Amino acid sequence: CKSCEQLFQILSSSQDPHLITGLKKLLISRGYSRKEIEQQLLIEEALAQAESASRAKGKFLSDMSHEIRTPMNVILGYASIAQNNMDNRDQDKVKDCLEKIKEAGNHLIGIINDVLEVSRIEQGKINIENEKSDIYELMTDFYNLVEIQAAVKKQKMTIDLEGITDKYVYMDWTRISQVLINLINNAIKYTPVGGHIDVIVKEDCNNNIGDN
Repeated sequence: CKSCEQLFQILSSSQDPHLITGLKKLLISRGYSRKEIEQQLLIEEALAQAESASRAKGKFLSDMSHEIRTPMNVILGYASIAQNNMDNRDQDKVKDCLEKIKEAGNHLIGIINDVLEVSRIEQGKINIENEKSDIYELMTDFYNLVEIQAAVKKQKMTIDLEGITDKYVYMDWTRISQVLINLINNAIKYTPVGGHIDVIVKEDCNNNIGDN
């Protein structure tokens, strides 16, 4: 019956021992054996896990589709600029565009690799890398990925790295890039046309965790 289904759903999600005992007694009074109750609870648990996995997949793919747009916009934007300068003598401009397209392509590959590793979604696990990286190089690549979007809205964007004494940090390059891109995409979205966006990177000297 419908009410019994609801009771099983409540029972499978409850952590209250008194409520669990009371619901089981109620179900027994309605003709269910203890074995049938346990079997139904296993089914409810499996359904809940499947629904959770499905939601995790949907959220992951939604997030990835959003993140894929940024490097794709960079590739298309700089490809158009390079194409418009092919007949000019300013080959440095074309070379710069090609370098930025390459950087965006590498970032896109990292995102696609995440999408392909669907098994990590199933397990609810994402491996975090911990590699020594140059913070200045990271911020330069980041700026190259987002500057064209800010330019579309005639926004001025600056990155402040003053005060950074240790340029090498241990981090997951791809994850940090994704976080920065998501933050700046929101900044670009909600900053008026012609506005100013400041990205300030600070070093916390009071949180030493060793030589690394």
